[in-house]
This record gives sequence, structure tokens and C-alpha cells, in this order.
Amino acid sequence: MANMSSLPPSTSSSPPSSTPESGKDHEKSIKPRFQTPKKGKDKGAGHLHRDSNLTNIESIIGGGVAGLTTRVVIAPLDVLKIRLQLQIPDVTAPKAIKSVYSLSSSGIYQMAKKILHEEGIRAFWKGNVSAEIMYVAYGATQFASIRQAHYIMNTRFPGKLSESTQSFIAGSVAGCVSTTVTYPFDLLRTRFAVQAAGKGSVKVYKNISYAFRNIYQLEGPRGLFRGLSTSLISISPYMGLFFLTYLKLHAAFEKIDLDKYIGATAYAILPPGWREGTAGLLAGLISKAAIFPLDTVRRRLQVQGPTRAYFAGGLVPAYPESPIKCVAMIFKQEGFRGFYRGYLVSICKSAPTSMVTMWTFEHTIKLMRHMKAESLEA
Repeated sequence: MANMSSLPPSTSSSPPSSTPESGKDHEKSIKPRFQTPKKGKDKGAGHLHRDSNLTNIESIIGGGVAGLTTRVVIAPLDVLKIRLQLQIPDVTAPKAIKSVYSLSSSGIYQMAKKILHEEGIRAFWKGNVSAEIMYVAYGATQFASIRQAHYIMNTRFPGKLSESTQSFIAGSVAGCVSTTVTYPFDLLRTRFAVQAAGKGSVKVYKNISYAFRNIYQLEGPRGLFRGLSTSLISISPYMGLFFLTYLKLHAAFEKIDLDKYIGATAYAILPPGWREGTAGLLAGLISKAAIFPLDTVRRRLQVQGPTRAYFAGGLVPAYPESPIKCVAMIFKQEGFRGFYRGYLVSICKSAPTSMVTMWTFEHTIKLMRHMKAESLEA
């Protein structure tokens, strides 16, 4: 959406007359505020480029709605990914059991089947409450932080940073801030997702408040932030790369006359917001591939502590707190493939997550501005 301040002023200095034609002229003068800008007339990056006039309230509400919507869509895939990341294969196990830990699509199917058979359909939404809180808070903090980072860089270093560099820095900062603020809920999401995993397993936490008290009493405040350092190491390049890629792809899509390649009829049936959705999808795929090993390390560290034996069927080994030592141990025991357990599910999850998040955010902002404009005109 183009900035409203960039709209050309009316060419007439006299007030509009009451004639029908002048009324139409006046109507045309206000319409561009609510219409999609023509190709090549804006920054080509929705509401996230560095010159956007996005407000703090818009960032927070838009990010919160995007986070809530995204979680509803990807909850089952998230649980499945976490389970796969925390499964340690037994080399002596029968072939039928080994297939559950496979990195292939058959392994994913076997794991999903195992969860459904032993725990029921509701197991795919384990930890959903803490995850919903995390996603809403993360989305609101993330987009507000991006806006604030752009504001600071525009103020302190006007014209000194390229838009690509600034987008990468803003995304990295936003990722670190959001991750730190919401990390305890991310840890709870992981533990809820893998507790009572299978027949005869023990349910450690009854609800969120009980989980907070239990972790604080047994592990102290640090227990709520297990694996945070690994998360920050991974999230900074991930979010920086994600938003940089998103902005570049969105800008490229704005410049492409797609109707010339696929025909006017096919172009007409493309859903609204296809640019945001497609750019978000591709940006998510590219970014996730780069940092997934660190995500696996983070999940392994999150379930360490006095209650470790109660998670994932008690199969998760005791790992050292140091991320580097944890990486070395995983590599020694499972090889390079061990870092990519659940990767295929993560890709299946990452693509719709990024697509839904960016599409929802952009269109929430558009809806809010449209509603505000209508209320002013009423």
C-alpha cells in the first residue's frame, strides 16, 4: 500500500461544485487511498518496508491477529515436528519401530499414526493454549519491533544503510526481542507437546500456571529459559534472512506483469494477496533450511532438567547445557542426519506458517485502515 502522504494533491484549488461531474472528480480524488497501488508506484514490500507509515497500534494488532490465525492452522504439524525432533532411534529396535524415527515421509506417517493410536486426535493440539499465547505475543512483539528498528535506523543513520541491510537488521532485532519475551511459553509448548507421549507415560503438568510454578520450584528462573542462547543464535539470521527475502520477493512480484505470462483469464482468478502469500511461503522455505539444526538443538535442551525422563517416552538423553557440547553429542550419537529429524514436517509447516502470517498481517492492516477511513467519512 502506498503512503498516503505521497498521493498527488488535487489539481483544482477551488472547492468542488454541486454538479454531478465535479462530484465524480471529488470521489476519484479520495479513492486511491483505499485502492491497491499500481505496479511500480510503491516500495513493493507491503507495510514492512523502511519508509512505511505503519503505526505502533497497527503493528501490534496486525501481528497479534497474524500470530493467532497462524497457530490455528499449523498446530498439528507443530506437535508432529517436535515429537520427531525429540525421538532418538534405537539401533537395536525392530524395523517396524525404526520406521517411526525415519526422516522420510513414511516415518512421518508412522509417527502421526502412533500419536493418533496411543493418544487420540486431541494429542495433535497438546500445548495449544501456551502456543496460542506465544504466537499472539510473538507476532505483536515481532512486527512492533520491526517498525521500531526501522524508525531508529532512519533517525540515527538516515540514508546510510541500504534497504536490504536495514531489512536484515530489523528482522534480526525483531526476532531476538520476540524470542526472548515469549521464550517461557515456547518452552512450555515443547514440554506440553511431548508429555504423556504414549501409553503408560506420566503427565507432568496439569495446566500453564502449574507448569510455571513447578519449573520455577525445581529448576529456578533459568529453567524457563533453557535453550534460549541457541534460539537467539538461530533466530537472528533466520528472521533477518526471512524478512530480507520476503521484501525482495514481494518487490519483484510487484514489478512482474504476470498477466502477460499466464494470460489475463488465469491472472484474474488469482486470490487477493497472492503476492504476500507467495513471498512469505518462499521466504520461509529458504530461511528454515539454513537454521533447522539449531532448532533441533533448542528442542533437545528445552526438555532437560529433573523431569526429562517423563518427556517423549523417556528417550531423550541428558545433554550438556552448552549448545556447542550438545551439538557435538548429537553428531556423535546420530550423525549429521540427527540434526534434521522432523525437517520434512518443518518444511510443510514453515511454508503455510510464513504464508498465513504475512498474508494475515498485510490484510489486517488494510482492513483496519479501511474501517478507520469509513468511520471518518461517516
